[in-house]
Amino acid sequence: GACFCRLDTRGVVELSGPDAKDLLQGLVTNDVDQLSTEGQAMFAGFLNAKGRMVAEVILHRVAEDAFFLDLHQAVIPRITKYLKLTKLRRKVEIVDASDTYRVWAIMGPNQSAELKPLEDDFREIPAGVLTRDPRFAGLGYRLISSTSKDSSSDPVVEALDKLKIQPTSAHTYDRWRTFHGIPEGKEVEDAIPLEFNLDALNGVSFSKGCYTGQELTARTHFQGLVRKRLVPVVLGDGAAPLDADPVQSALFAGLPGLAPSPIDIDKQPLPLDVSTSDADSKRRPGRLVSLAAGSSLGLAHLRLVDGYLDKWTEPGAFQIDSVPLRVPAFPTWWDESSSQASNPADEL
Repeated sequence: GACFCRLDTRGVVELSGPDAKDLLQGLVTNDVDQLSTEGQAMFAGFLNAKGRMVAEVILHRVAEDAFFLDLHQAVIPRITKYLKLTKLRRKVEIVDASDTYRVWAIMGPNQSAELKPLEDDFREIPAGVLTRDPRFAGLGYRLISSTSKDSSSDPVVEALDKLKIQPTSAHTYDRWRTFHGIPEGKEVEDAIPLEFNLDALNGVSFSKGCYTGQELTARTHFQGLVRKRLVPVVLGDGAAPLDADPVQSALFAGLPGLAPSPIDIDKQPLPLDVSTSDADSKRRPGRLVSLAAGSSLGLAHLRLVDGYLDKWTEPGAFQIDSVPLRVPAFPTWWDESSSQASNPADEL
C-alpha cells in the first residue's frame, strides 16, 4: 500500500541569510524558534493584516541560516513579493527555487504505519529534505530533492523503487489529503485560520510574539469563537471505485470517496452552498469548498453550532441540490477541542 508521487503543484522558495529566521518569525502563525535544528519541518500560515489566510506553508530548516518554504505554485509570486517588501534592511536572500527543487509525497495506509520500518532506509534517498509531514502523521513523509539533470531517470524514483514503494499520480495525493481534511493552495484563500484547522494541524503557536494578522487568530482561540470547521465530506454514497488503479485502491483499502463526482463543477463552480433537510433550520450549514480530482471526496466548511455537528455523519442530513453529502468519519487528528464552538447567541 505504500506509494509516492511528485507534487508538481508545489514549489520551493529558499530563504537564506543571518536574518532569515527573524523575518519568518514576524510573518507566519507558528513559532519558527522551535525549528532549532537542521532537518526539522513545521506547518504554518501566512496571513493578511485582517488575519485571513493568504497561504499555507511547510517550513523546512535546511541549515543554520537557511529555510525551504514548500508552497503551492499559485501563491509563490505573491509570497515572494511579500517577503521582499517586508524584509527591509534585514540580511536575507529570497529566491524562487522551484526550477531547482522538486517536492514529493510518500504515503501509506494505517496512519502510514507501513512506512515506519523503512525510515532507516529512507536515508539512502538522495533528498535535500526528508521529514514526516508536520501537519498529520497519517499523511506520510515530505521530500524535497534537486531537479534531476537526466530526463530519462530520477534518483529519487530509483531509490524508492528499490524500497518497493509504488509510484502513483498526484491525484492520489489530493484524494488522500482531502479524505484526511487537509486543505492546500487556493482552498485556504481568505479563510479564518482556526476554522481551516491550522491549530489542529500543528500550524499555530499561541505563545509566540507578534506576527502579521495575529489579532483575529488569538481572539478566535481565546474567546472560543470557532463556529465552523473545514471537514472531509463524501458526495453520494462514494463507494464505487474511481478507476482500476491498484496502488490507490491499496492505499485507501476500502475507505469511501473514490466514486466519480455526482456534481459537475464545470457547470456548478465551487464553492457551492450546502443545504439541510431540517425544515426548522434558519442558517445555512456551510459550503463545499473543493472536490479532489473528480472524485466524490471534498472539503466542506460546516457549522459546528445550531446542532449541526451531531448531524455531520448522518446520511441524508445535508445535500447540494439533491445530492447527499456527509462527513464519512472524523479525521484522526480531530479531538474534543476541534468540536468546541461558541454559543450562537454570542455571535457578533
